[in-house]
Amino acid sequence: MDGLKEWLSDNLRYILIGLAIVLVGIVIVFAVKLTGGSGKKTSDSETGSQTIETGTERDGRGFDRK
Repeated sequence: MDGLKEWLSDNLRYILIGLAIVLVGIVIVFAVKLTGGSGKKTSDSETGSQTIETGTERDGRGFDRK
């Protein structure tokens, strides 16, 4: 038992530093998720996306309707 107490007292600061780093990482991940990710939202007009119309319509089952 004395060996465990000595090892723990020698390494306690490193264990606490490791736990603090893990806790900070978890807080950062949750903060990013709660704030909505990267914060830069782009719309279709900003990215240059276009819709191409083919002249045929499809019904709800995927068949062409004329």
